[in-house]
Amino acid sequence: MDQSTISAIAKWPDVPYCYGWLFLDRRGSFRIRNEYSQKHHLPGELIKHAGMCDSIRKNIYIDPHNQYFFQNGPQRVYLSLAYCPYVVRFIPSQQYDWVLQNHLSQEIHPTRCFLDEKGNILLEFIASIIQCSNTSQLSFTETQIRSIALLHDHDLNIFSELSQMNIANCGVIGVFKWRSLDIPIEPIIGHEVAKEFHFKQTPIPA
Repeated sequence: MDQSTISAIAKWPDVPYCYGWLFLDRRGSFRIRNEYSQKHHLPGELIKHAGMCDSIRKNIYIDPHNQYFFQNGPQRVYLSLAYCPYVVRFIPSQQYDWVLQNHLSQEIHPTRCFLDEKGNILLEFIASIIQCSNTSQLSFTETQIRSIALLHDHDLNIFSELSQMNIANCGVIGVFKWRSLDIPIEPIIGHEVAKEFHFKQTPIPA
């Protein structure tokens, strides 16, 4: 967290938290949801301003209750999730054919792979993120957590080329061949993902 943000929090410590207005969609884009969008469960308006999107990406944190938020100066703006806290894509690479990069422009290294009942591909990885404390004197510490990313639907064909499916053995339904690794593709139920990976899709006041 940069010093200007720390100073803003110290100067205005009682700015109310904002819930429901910021949304991460299934393609890794940020959206603003007005009251109508929230009431009718709509994704909201796409944020197109490059500078604003960059600011959000650089200031995503997690609270002690596993809720993600954007620190916008002195105000904490909680992030609602369409599915997972991260969305990942295959990016061409000179060193490798592909790297996997999440919507925050961070490279990820998958440790497990899942296929849900709707055909979504999810990748487990260790995420580095800044977590705030749960004390009156807020502190922010970089930590590593086990997390999960949704593969962007435009990249399912690439995933298919790198995978072998229909291996019926001990619940494994395929293998994702990632560099020198053969990562089993395991089944998972969509509504169990948030519980399994300890995050909240819809943040609420603690």
